[in-house]
Parts: sequence; C-alpha cells; structure tokens
Amino acid sequence: VLALTKNHAGSSLVDANQVLLLTGQLRLPGFGSASAALFNGTNFTPFVLTNTANNGPGTLSQLFVSNPTGFMMNNEHHMAVGFVILIALAISLALMFLLVVLGVVLERIRRKREGYEPLPQQRVMDKHSNVHRIPPATLLGGAVSEPRDSPPKI
Repeated sequence: VLALTKNHAGSSLVDANQVLLLTGQLRLPGFGSASAALFNGTNFTPFVLTNTANNGPGTLSQLFVSNPTGFMMNNEHHMAVGFVILIALAISLALMFLLVVLGVVLERIRRKREGYEPLPQQRVMDKHSNVHRIPPATLLGGAVSEPRDSPPKI
C-alpha cells in the first residue's frame, strides 16, 4: 500500500489517499503485460514494464527506493519509543506489586486457617523480670562462682 499526494475516487477496497502496488507477471485488461501495476480500488494502472533478453515479458524481483519512509508512508500516528518503554515499565511494576500483595493476603489467610495467634508482647519495664527466676550461676554449672585449678576436660 502506497500513500498518495492527491486523492483518487473513493472505493470500498482501497482508501482514497492510497493505492495498492501489485508485482509479478501481470496481464492488465486493455493494456497487456506489465511487471508492476497500481490498483486504486477500481482501475489498474501500469507502473513498471520489464523485458527479458529475448524480448519476452519480464518480472520484478526486487524494489529499492532512496527514501523508504516516504515510499511506504503510513498515515497512522505512533507513540514515541520513550513513552512506550515507560508504559511497559509501569505495567510491569504494577504486576509485581499485585503479586506481592497477593502473597501477603494469601499468607494471612493461611495463618488464620491454621489458628495462628501472635505471642503477647512484653512491656519494656518487664524486660529483666526473668533474670531473678533462675540465677546465671546455675545456668553455667557453677563455673562462675567456683575457680578451677585444672583445665577443662573434653
């Protein structure tokens, strides 16, 4: 599909500002043989004529232009690459956030099913209240209060 500078008569097959480029060994009605033709939705117009060395009909195998963006011009507007990258990044971050929130919610549901209850928190004033219950000397086997004359045995 090629863009045009002037519109042609409208057609349901091709937009008024575009034509279709057909390539190959074409037989156009009312003209004969052509290698490429333009189709505007109603009529074929010969575009490229080729011959072989034996003066027979030729074919078109490749096409090159000096300005490919102007040749195959599309009138659609696209977003800038930076905006596309930012949108993709935002979507990926949102999906990661949703996965984390889903994990937290599922863990809370699992804990609730198992009957998890958090331990009661101690007040700051009661931090050393257990020290008086068991003296440290009894925990170490009396090693703190009695000096040893011999090295420890293994």
